[in-house]
Amino acid sequence: MQPMFSIMQDWRQSFSGLARVAFGMLFVASGLAKFQQPYDFLADVYSYELVGPSLGYQIALWLPWIEFVLGVCLIAGIFPEGGLLLTTVLMAVFTAVKTSAVHRDLQIGCGCQVLASGDTLGIRDVVLTSAMTLASGAAYAARISLRNRRDHDTSGSREVLVLDHPAAALGS
Repeated sequence: MQPMFSIMQDWRQSFSGLARVAFGMLFVASGLAKFQQPYDFLADVYSYELVGPSLGYQIALWLPWIEFVLGVCLIAGIFPEGGLLLTTVLMAVFTAVKTSAVHRDLQIGCGCQVLASGDTLGIRDVVLTSAMTLASGAAYAARISLRNRRDHDTSGSREVLVLDHPAAALGS
């Protein structure tokens, strides 16, 4: 029988890896869909009525690239902690933007390009995006806890001198 710590570590590793790949595939698909329909995505950005024309254009220009590159990095395991953190930040921003649109009763589509159902943006979309934010945050936390545990385990019995202030090295 495995010790409880080993089971928890395996669970965290599996969850963070699965979430990383799932979000990676989602972002690659979303970025590609936005590349194929750039004017539709630009119209979606403007429909949220949160930014002016020049910032909206910049968002529509760069967000597909950010999503695509982030997705590739997540799938390939390149900078996994940073990728999961950026995923959590993006999902939180998407949640806030959708919440704002629902609160202002805007009759618009999601703008997601991949998960969009074609329906008007509603509370269901906000709940889904919130759940995805929580999932990505949990995957990031699991990944960090694994790294911290690994760092702790590999430190062994080495003594590390930590200096709070340079004068402490002089014995003052």
